[in-house]
Amino acid sequence: MRSAEDFGFCGQGEFPDFMKGGRIDFDGELPMFTQGGLMNEGYAHGINNVTETVMQLRGDAEDLCPQWQEGIHTYDRKICRQVRNAEIGLHFSIAAVSGVILKRG
Repeated sequence: MRSAEDFGFCGQGEFPDFMKGGRIDFDGELPMFTQGGLMNEGYAHGINNVTETVMQLRGDAEDLCPQWQEGIHTYDRKICRQVRNAEIGLHFSIAAVSGVILKRG
């Protein structure tokens, strides 16, 4: 993904190798696209993705965990999409020309 390269998470052309081994999965080193990315965006010009970032940071990402509304998650990846211990979130535009960094607390 070009934006990950542009932001310096990996070198140019290195994203395919960077993401191998689950590095960007929910339980990976750098979880990405926790709500499905632009395929799930709904053309609200990014606000859905910002909302997802806030929910992840609060620990209340809506999922199929029985007690998600109380902030209790199973982290069973068949039903749970909450990132463990989310502290910092980055949301950026398609071309990475604008963005926002959100921090828990």
